[in-house]
Order: sequence, then structure tokens, then C-alpha cells
Amino acid sequence: MEFSKWHGLGNDFVLLDQCDGGARVGAERARQLCDRHRGIGGDGVLTLLPSDRFDARLHIYNADGSEAAMCGNGARCVAAYLFAKLKRDEIQLETAAGVRVCTRENNGVRVAMGPAIVADQRETLTVAGRTLDVRRVSIGNAHAVSFWDEPVADCAALLGPWVARAFDGGVNAEFARAVANGWEVSVWERGAGLTEACGTGACATVAAAIAEGRAKVGVPQVVYLPGGALTVEAVAGLSEIWMTGPAVHVFDGVIESIA
Repeated sequence: MEFSKWHGLGNDFVLLDQCDGGARVGAERARQLCDRHRGIGGDGVLTLLPSDRFDARLHIYNADGSEAAMCGNGARCVAAYLFAKLKRDEIQLETAAGVRVCTRENNGVRVAMGPAIVADQRETLTVAGRTLDVRRVSIGNAHAVSFWDEPVADCAALLGPWVARAFDGGVNAEFARAVANGWEVSVWERGAGLTEACGTGACATVAAAIAEGRAKVGVPQVVYLPGGALTVEAVAGLSEIWMTGPAVHVFDGVIESIA
């Protein structure tokens, strides 16, 4: 089976194109493929499958073999792949979180991420000896965002696993600090752990900031992640979130056997 390796700001994936026939790999095989010592290596496996109404259907495995409904960086990567394959600048991608329209944007990809659903109130957690307030957000997958006055570079590694497990079913944990034109964010992803970037996490951070009066609808926000920057904009309240960022093709290869 042929595969492609892609990344969005260092959030890396094994991409399998099964649009012309074939099934997605199983969870155990996905874990093997994502193993950085004995496999290809990645934060997840993206499988493109046939769709009855849209350009493709996207299935997502996290590195631990769990499934995800949506992945912002992954969506950009498969969109860039499909732009080249279909020779178009716009595609419609079916996901478990709904249809995502992706368009070519200069050297990157712009994705309509759908609505953000933000909890009405913060929740207080005590984790690893720290008390913090989090705002829960759903943008196709579950997030818990906390805002800090101090640098957040180490927060995800120190507190992320605790926050991720604090809620039934788990969440992605975002730690955000306001900077000049946006947000510095570190992320612990459910199913993948500490990652260089998280597209849905960037969107969740901006949505939570808007809900708390820290940002405004219609004003693009730059989200600085360890792997680089994404631009996020909310329009029509929080009913549509747009995310723009790069998608990089790393290499192609062939998997000799599929279990």
C-alpha cells in the first residue's frame, strides 16, 4: 500500500489514499505506523475513503489507535493532497464532525472548521498541585482551554495529561497566553500527547477567548504554537471558525504489508 507523509507545523501524519477502493487499517496497525522507532512515525493516520456526496471522506486515528472526529492540521494536509490530485483549489471533505470546505490560500490551506460550542462558564480543576480555570469548547472534538499571564511553553507537558484525563472521554488541553496580535498556545492532545501544533486547539482557544471578551468576532487572531503560527477567525458569532495555515508534503513510500 502506498502512503504519503505530511505535516502541518510539525503535527505529522501518515496519509493513506483509499478513495479508489480498499478499507482503512485497524487501530493496532495505526499504532504501529505511528511508532517513531519501529514504524513510519506520526501523530496520527489519515485515511481518505470514498464519499457519496463529497470529494472524500476522512477517517482519523490518533497515534494511540483511538479515533478522532476532526483534526485541523490533518484536514489541511489532506486538502493539499487532494488539490494536487484533483487539480482544484477547493474541495469538500466529509468528516465525522461534518463537512469541511477547504480552499487554497496563497501557500497554505484555509479550512471552514464549522461552529464552536463554548461552555457558558469556566470549570475549576486542581491538577498536579495547581488550581486552574478551564473553559470547555467543542469544535468537532473536545477541548479545555485555560488562560495564563505567564509563558505557557511548559504548561502542556506538566499539566496537559492531568487536564486531558479530568473529563469523561478525555479532552485536548490548551494553555494560552495573550501576546501582541494573538495567542501563545501549548497543547496536550488526547490520543497523541504533546504535539508541535493542534489546529482544532488553535480554533478552540480563539473561541474561548471570544466567549470571555478577550478577542473579537471578525478580527483574525494569530495563534503561535511550538511548530509555528496559524491564523484563526470567527465569523457570524461562533457559528463558523476559519483556520489558515501550511501543509507540507514530506515524502512518499510503500507499506509492504497491512495487518
